Amino acid sequence: MRWVQFLRVRLETHLRSYVPGWDCHGLPIENKTLKDLGVDVSQLTSSEIRAAAFKTASKEIESQKAQFRTLGIMADWDSQERTYRTLGVSQCCWGRYKAK
Repeated sequence: MRWVQFLRVRLETHLRSYVPGWDCHGLPIENKTLKDLGVDVSQLTSSEIRAAAFKTASKEIESQKAQFRTLGIMADWDSQERTYRTLGVSQCCWGRYKAK
């Protein structure tokens, strides 16, 4: 009985496909966006930063996807699983983080 259970679990695990997950949110992507734009954080609204960060994240996903495909990594590359979240910092707080 244990052998049948082992084979069933082994077969199910073997048949699963790899779905890449893209974690593209938070301070690193927002910092890269601001660096690419070449502007100070105080010059943009939070919604403008989020929109630009979304474009940067999408561009980086496509770049990484192409690099992984070149390496021959087999995965479900057409999957749309992505995580887009913001830091949750309201616009009134951006002044605290401004470089002096």
